[in-house]
Amino acid sequence: MIAIASDHGGYDLKERVKKYLEERGLEYKDFGCNDKSSCDYPDFIKPAAMRSGSELYRGYPESVPIPTCRDGVQRLLRNPQRCLSPL
Repeated sequence: MIAIASDHGGYDLKERVKKYLEERGLEYKDFGCNDKSSCDYPDFIKPAAMRSGSELYRGYPESVPIPTCRDGVQRLLRNPQRCLSPL
């Protein structure tokens, strides 16, 4: 299962990713956010990462989180451990 999540800045990209997955018949779970209202990225990506991590642990290698946010690339370059860690 693919877990997707975003903050308000990544909402549009998340919706495009959902459409892409649906067109290919791929199963996903949307962990939010649900609109463009201001919100905190960790509130949504942490549950998505935790779900994917627990599925990987149980032997489902196809489980992957797809986080989207407006400045995700900068976050990843500044602090990859914080971005990639579910905790």
